[in-house]
Amino acid sequence: SRLHLQSLVHCHWSRVPNTNIRCQQLKLSDIRGWSVFVEDPVQMQAVYIPEEDQCTDILSLVESEDILNFCSNTLRLYNALCAQGNNRVSHEICKFVDEKQLMYCVKNAYLCGPIRIGVYDLLIALHFETHIKARSLTSTEFIIPLSDAFRNSVLLHSKNSIEQQQISTTSKYIPAMEQFLAVRPKLIKDEEYVNAFYLTRKLSEL
Repeated sequence: SRLHLQSLVHCHWSRVPNTNIRCQQLKLSDIRGWSVFVEDPVQMQAVYIPEEDQCTDILSLVESEDILNFCSNTLRLYNALCAQGNNRVSHEICKFVDEKQLMYCVKNAYLCGPIRIGVYDLLIALHFETHIKARSLTSTEFIIPLSDAFRNSVLLHSKNSIEQQQISTTSKYIPAMEQFLAVRPKLIKDEEYVNAFYLTRKLSEL
């Protein structure tokens, strides 16, 4: 019996998009020719490799392990730089990883695991982590403006009678929406600003 050998030849291939482009053709006239337009263009995201001066589809990074590890480590580096609410670095990183790139990676179902984990962590560090920490730290804080009506309220007086305390605890009265006090500072009009400016100037001259 003779020995049969089978050899595998290395070849380079490029990834094909999952969905094809839907084109529509319309003949305008014999002189103007045909008109072709695309309804929904197919999007893709590529990774530029400066050493090789070429671009690789982000979905085909699974085939090259070295480039995949480099991209995932780069996302980890961006995530570490954005830690502890470093907003200046976050704004600079948003120039490299913008909203379109993040949303493409989030919505794509065929993205590999390390890139997906790095993108999700970077998205949380860029846009959610500082707000979550601020809300969690100030979850038990309240702003109570001390207006004249509130100072005269029954709740602030500790020397109330027993009947008044029972009325205040058992009361089911819901205050109206008109009874509120804005915490925002009042806007200064132009006339008031000019009058205040001249008044402070005269006082400084005296």
